[in-house]
Amino acid sequence: KLKDTVGVYEEGKNYRQIVNQHGSGLRPPSEEEWTDIGQDAFFVDKITYGNISSNVDWLTTPWFPPIGNQGIQSSCVAWSVGYYVKTFQEAKEQSWNLSGASFAGVNLTSSYQNKIMSPAFIYNLINDGLDDGLNVYDAIQLLGSIGVSSWEKMPYNQSDYLSWPSEAAWTEAPYYRANSSNYQVMNLSSSLDNLKNWLASGNLAIIAVDAYKFPTFNNSDLWTLDNYNNPILNHANTIVGYDDNFTYTEAGLPKQGAFKIANSWGKGSWEKTPDGFYWISYEAMT
Repeated sequence: KLKDTVGVYEEGKNYRQIVNQHGSGLRPPSEEEWTDIGQDAFFVDKITYGNISSNVDWLTTPWFPPIGNQGIQSSCVAWSVGYYVKTFQEAKEQSWNLSGASFAGVNLTSSYQNKIMSPAFIYNLINDGLDDGLNVYDAIQLLGSIGVSSWEKMPYNQSDYLSWPSEAAWTEAPYYRANSSNYQVMNLSSSLDNLKNWLASGNLAIIAVDAYKFPTFNNSDLWTLDNYNNPILNHANTIVGYDDNFTYTEAGLPKQGAFKIANSWGKGSWEKTPDGFYWISYEAMT
């Protein structure tokens, strides 16, 4: 079912899509990779976590890196898996305070670069020498087998998708190796509680979205059933929280509840409010 939804990588097809002067770059796994996923993946049946809060927002914590900007490179998967999720995990585990870090253009505050994971390390290692995107499975496998270096050891450059990691980056990467390379997939068709419990228990999640639909946001930078229909999956983003009390109108009715999503296109041109994140209604997420 997942393979039918996501599709299969086609040799020679260009998955590099530029939207609003930014790269997307989510590509589906190949037939061989789908075979591996079938053997290695875990499909989440149920997640429980006590009495959860009505509002969770990891983006505003000291462990979350500043909203980044991938520029025109098709490296959204590396940004979601490495820059956001892996940085958050390490900072939370090691009590790093990243609240003073900031992003200007495509440049990260130098004094925090040793505590923020490098999307370039991930992207340049597994893009097969092409600026043609990645699939999430490959990126997770890399974190579990090799690890990832800090931004300091391998700075990101939107124009450089070929440079190999330095010896210093290779040496550092095992310190940030993931405990597991397992690929976990969550089906939301029956209930949103699993995703909410996952977020409430101190985790982020990766989502595939349609970057061409960003212009359809309402004034709250929200996707609902009214403005997000029949998407193609071309862009990886990061789910950072939810709010049961977020109010809006959907299908002509007053509704509440939305998930908060961090993008990797900086702040401004792609959204109504220049803050780097947006919302997806509970029904649209399902």
